[in-house]
Amino acid sequence: MGCIPWIVPPGTVVQRRQLHDVYGGNRSGNGGSSGTTPNTFLFVRTAPDRQPAPSWDGDVLRVPGCLQDGDYVSRDNQMLIHHLRRGLPLRVLEQRKQLCRYLGEFTVDQETPAASWVRTGVRKPVGRSTHATLEVQFPLLRLHQLSGGPCFDSSAPAFEQAPRMDLELVLSGAPRPPQARGGARTAAKGSADTEEGRRSLKRLLGIVQRAPRPWTRSTPWTTRMLSPRFCSSRSAGRA
Repeated sequence: MGCIPWIVPPGTVVQRRQLHDVYGGNRSGNGGSSGTTPNTFLFVRTAPDRQPAPSWDGDVLRVPGCLQDGDYVSRDNQMLIHHLRRGLPLRVLEQRKQLCRYLGEFTVDQETPAASWVRTGVRKPVGRSTHATLEVQFPLLRLHQLSGGPCFDSSAPAFEQAPRMDLELVLSGAPRPPQARGGARTAAKGSADTEEGRRSLKRLLGIVQRAPRPWTRSTPWTTRMLSPRFCSSRSAGRA
């Protein structure tokens, strides 16, 4: 993975195309691992189609993960759920059409990563002549905010009034210093800010220390426990 520094301040709006040009990652869908830089992205829409809007439950933000089909945890959802184990920050962005506002760094809850699985419909497997169908669904992720300002509540600043910046790579492999829409140069600052970084680290350590020991075991164990089939059977057993 490259060592391109993160320079987008929380609350800033950028073009999603430019974000991927500089930092990599899937250009469509809700998110996943960058693959080229040490980042994990989650794009959240405030008025998603057939998906619940993001909402707060105390200090936990509930947002949709990536759409998938079948009774397994897709690669993109695994990248989101296991970002902390892989040592990668989870950067959440609010998307509106081709623009997205960086909300800050978050982490998936270590005790209960997904509140539930939400089914949105079914589809036929490609290339099969059978009448079998696959359920299309996504996990409702539980996130803790580590850095950034208010989001998805009445105190959050309006998207239209948020500052904007352009992103561009230069030949050295580092992002070009951000250019304000008015033409003036703006200072490049982000998660490297010392005081903000200390607060983020303190929140992260508190979440990790509260995590139960089974969550620190191998990936197959956690993947099985998080799968839609396991969650469904566990719910049926409690009924």
